[in-house]
Amino acid sequence: MIIMLNINTKSIKSKIVLYSTFSLLIIGTLSNIFIYQYLNKKLSNKVDVINNMNISNVSSQIDMRLSNLDALTILIANNESIQNIITYKSLNNSFLKSRGLKVQTILTNYIDSSIVNQYVKKAIIFNDAGMIIESIGKEAGYLEDYINVTTSNNFKLLSEDPTRLYQLISKPVISRGKLCIPVLKPIYNLSNHYINGWLYMEIELGIITDILDSYKSYTSLFVTTNSNHIIHSNNHYKIDYKDIIENENNNYEHYIIKSYDLDKYKWKIYIMEKLINMEARSMLSVFYMTVGISLVAGILIFIGASVIITKPIKLLKKRIKKISMKDFSHDYETENLHGEIGEIGLVINEMARDMEKLLEQSIEITNEKKNFEIAMLQSQVNPHFLYNTLNSIHWMATLQKNTGICRLVDALTNLLKNMAHSFSGKVTLEEELSLLDDYLTIQSIRYMESFEFVNNIDESLYNKKIVKMTLQPLVENAIFHGIEPKGKFGTITLDSEIKEDCLLITVTDDGVGMTQDDIINLINSKKETNKTSINGIGYYNVNLRLKLIYGDNYGLSIRSELSKYTTITIKIPLEE
Repeated sequence: MIIMLNINTKSIKSKIVLYSTFSLLIIGTLSNIFIYQYLNKKLSNKVDVINNMNISNVSSQIDMRLSNLDALTILIANNESIQNIITYKSLNNSFLKSRGLKVQTILTNYIDSSIVNQYVKKAIIFNDAGMIIESIGKEAGYLEDYINVTTSNNFKLLSEDPTRLYQLISKPVISRGKLCIPVLKPIYNLSNHYINGWLYMEIELGIITDILDSYKSYTSLFVTTNSNHIIHSNNHYKIDYKDIIENENNNYEHYIIKSYDLDKYKWKIYIMEKLINMEARSMLSVFYMTVGISLVAGILIFIGASVIITKPIKLLKKRIKKISMKDFSHDYETENLHGEIGEIGLVINEMARDMEKLLEQSIEITNEKKNFEIAMLQSQVNPHFLYNTLNSIHWMATLQKNTGICRLVDALTNLLKNMAHSFSGKVTLEEELSLLDDYLTIQSIRYMESFEFVNNIDESLYNKKIVKMTLQPLVENAIFHGIEPKGKFGTITLDSEIKEDCLLITVTDDGVGMTQDDIINLINSKKETNKTSINGIGYYNVNLRLKLIYGDNYGLSIRSELSKYTTITIKIPLEE
């Protein structure tokens, strides 16, 4: 029996049954524990949702009130009349006093028209010279208000560090009451943007407490500044807030604590609620019954499922084995399987088709490469014999003082030396252009300078790499198929461009041009159309070499217009 068990555990079917049984035991246990805890947490989650909604409302209301307060201070500080009056050291004549009364009216009107006007206890504008104008409001002004403000800790802290705005909760210095929120706003000069004076306001805590008092259902709710100063609380149970804030406890005795950040003002809102405990009785019997039923039902289900799953898997295994034996024929049986297994069968068939295509392409590329190498071998001539012969011609021409023949022989010698090596290697653009110059020297003599060659390639690109013998076949193509049939003087132009980390080089001639059919024939033709070519490498071979070396995203492209021009663009990666 043990031997049979060891053998069966290697099959997918037995593994599914064993793993499923084990999984069911774990899942059954965990699910019952989850059920036990679920009811206890469900109500807490609902409370959390309600808390989040309420806190969102509280945050929105606080933000709206403080935003209105900010807007009020900005309106006052940017009023042109206030900015003008604050530049005077004193209001010592009737004209200035009249303007001062006007500014006092403006200041009062701004406050009275604001949504938060009921919370503004007192507001004054003043400068360093002692000139002061107070709003007309709930409390009267006093001569000592200027001294009280400028010597207060509120003014010192807020003027030195504007980020402390809404972080100070202090005793008022120019109004009555226990605590207030001091607000200080600089008033700038209109021309040079220097601070000419200040707007100082004392705001009642009611701007915040009126909002918080509307949420009395909580055990405790309080707001703190970033310095842990408590702005307001409804502490019904005399809880030690200091311990909660300093230690950032999530639980305190029989309470659960949630904190929420008001990032804009660097405040925190704390909510405390009593822990809700729910006893779940008779859970043990339910646990055993659920696990037993789940185990029996699961074993029966997974035995049936294992049979259903393993059968199509065997078909897929058979199909893959046929592919490994290079049988890429389409198998409809694997595609007719249901569900995800059928989708896998479809993917396997697609993979077989792609593998067959890749194999055919690989064979084709190998054959083309072999044919190309054979052609190169057939076209080679003993280099030493050829160089010695050309050297002899060079000296004969030198003795006869025929510089034209000397130049022609030198160009041919350099060209043949470069061609004697492999064409698949990379050279610098400067070296490739030097090889092209030798070729053009020969052709300009042959065609009696019936064409002009213009090189517009940026010299800063001369150190970039290019596959050897890329430019020469394309210029040769421009001469034979563009300029020569034209029967007139023509121009061949080289241009360059860097685009998206690629080097683009264009070869343009103003010859006879091509039709769209001519372009298609040139792209697809594997034969060199001109038998007088120096190396037998045409457009097709150049394009093929570039794609083999750099990839299918690179190579050649053609634009042409009949009787006007032809442009061939080389696209290769930018490399040094």
